Amino acid sequence: MKQLDNYFKSCEAIKQVFIKKYFGSVASGVYWVGDKIGEVLAVNDYFFDVNFMVYCLKFKVSVKKMFAYKDYEIKKGLAGKTPFNLINWLRLTN
Repeated sequence: MKQLDNYFKSCEAIKQVFIKKYFGSVASGVYWVGDKIGEVLAVNDYFFDVNFMVYCLKFKVSVKKMFAYKDYEIKKGLAGKTPFNLINWLRLTN
């Protein structure tokens, strides 16, 4: 189906732009979890869903802010707490 092919190609393109912006040449261990293109991407032991990547790119979230959020998200998760989503966290920290 052509629409699905376009979707998967778009997800791969988003992945490439996201990796280049946020990881540069230090990206390793890059894969779609479960080989499910367009769902969750693993990069350097971080995990990103497509909506997160699109939001970061669309709203030009800085590299520093993106990694600060991911560190916050991990810290909350390890403490058994639910983190704010990226949008609300950015509003609270700006």
